[in-house]
Amino acid sequence: MLYIKTIYKSIVGEGLDIGMPAVFIELNEDCLDSEAEDAPKKMTFMEVVEQVKKYDDISAVFIIGGEPFVQDIKDIDWLIYELKGEGYFISIETNGIFFPDLKHGKLTDRICVCPELINTNPEAKAQAKTLKKYLEIYSHKFYLKFSIKDKIDFMETIGALNNIENLREHNIPVVIQPSLVDILPKDKDKIGSRLNDLAMLALIDYTRNMNKYKIRLITPNYNIERYEAQ
Repeated sequence: MLYIKTIYKSIVGEGLDIGMPAVFIELNEDCLDSEAEDAPKKMTFMEVVEQVKKYDDISAVFIIGGEPFVQDIKDIDWLIYELKGEGYFISIETNGIFFPDLKHGKLTDRICVCPELINTNPEAKAQAKTLKKYLEIYSHKFYLKFSIKDKIDFMETIGALNNIENLREHNIPVVIQPSLVDILPKDKDKIGSRLNDLAMLALIDYTRNMNKYKIRLITPNYNIERYEAQ
């Protein structure tokens, strides 16, 4: 069984595929409290696929969390298999703590690894050796995404990139974007200021570090409507 927070249609608001119409399968990693009012729905992978198919004008599916890979890996695996059988573009977003044993993992079109930064989350555990496994197995569809709030986050990101072997050789895309979780969507001045600060950090650091990697600076858009099928 999979624990589903919600399944909805929207536009991708960040990362390499920003602007793409997609169905989002939002998994819930807090699976234990099944009696809570906002408890996730328990669904089989085929029930999830049937729900996705209700959005018959969409050809892309993004599997997000929480952290998808704390769910039943066999169900995640079969979900990938069935979605690809229906012809969907499939993207999975993970924090990179776990490297799952997926038989059908290579059927995905995109794997986005978003390491949590220690400055933001002291419990962050993503390790270079785990990221190296993603690089080895999924180098043709893997990319990194970092959400950056300040200079400390930026320098931690550069340090993380420098610790991943062969990142440059495999030409892996790296997305850096301002973290906006603490800013209201309507506060455009603060959003602009944070983006400007990040751009200046990237420009100053370019000749030392950033020109080593295929880095893209992207402004996320979280002010996007969601549509849920009945």
